[in-house]
Amino acid sequence: MSERDVDILHHVRTEALDGLAELDLDTLHRLRSDAFDWFRIKGVPRYFRPDQIRDFGLTPAHLPALVRCGAVERVGRGLYHVVREGRGKHYLLAEACARSPGSIVCLHSALRVHGITSREPPAAWLAIPRDSRPPRMPHIPLRIVRFGPRAWSFRVTATEIDGVFAYITSRERTVADCFRLARQAGAEAGMEAFRTALGKELVNVEELARVERALPCRRLRELLAWHTQKPALWSGQSQS
Repeated sequence: MSERDVDILHHVRTEALDGLAELDLDTLHRLRSDAFDWFRIKGVPRYFRPDQIRDFGLTPAHLPALVRCGAVERVGRGLYHVVREGRGKHYLLAEACARSPGSIVCLHSALRVHGITSREPPAAWLAIPRDSRPPRMPHIPLRIVRFGPRAWSFRVTATEIDGVFAYITSRERTVADCFRLARQAGAEAGMEAFRTALGKELVNVEELARVERALPCRRLRELLAWHTQKPALWSGQSQS
């Protein structure tokens, strides 16, 4: 550990902030700055859990000091946010992914992340294994979908959402799921997603067909067959 590391660590110790109320603004600013330097050096993500903090060269005992000097904020039970980073446009979804790191972003949340829709869903849509216990996040509205073994792994990719590692269904898989899971997503969600994604050239019809073969859905299969027969007509409807 370098001398600079030792100096930063000294200032973020809980004991260094015992007299926080008596510290002047310049000292508080320096303490926050030292904390942010430490976060940058150690690669602290935008959101983190207390059980991760030892990976960053700190201990849970440092958390109260970091909160009191304004370097981090507690955004939920067992979840902290680095204040300097700000909250991104998907911050509630990012928090949900940080709290449930093994889940998969799906349906309306995935449509938003992929840019297929510009509407922010009122809840975070996450998929979990069919027989798993659903996550509990009282301060975050959740819609939980259960995937079987095939759906759990097919066309699921790793990504980052506002700095948080997450899994998400691919664009084509997301559109297909809106048809396949119409009871949860809504009766018209699939058709709307298909039209919008096709109009924005965000999906490939051949890949959609591959997804449908792996995860069958009669309505999507019939739509793809019709589109193959009349692509020019559909293209005109997509742009209207």
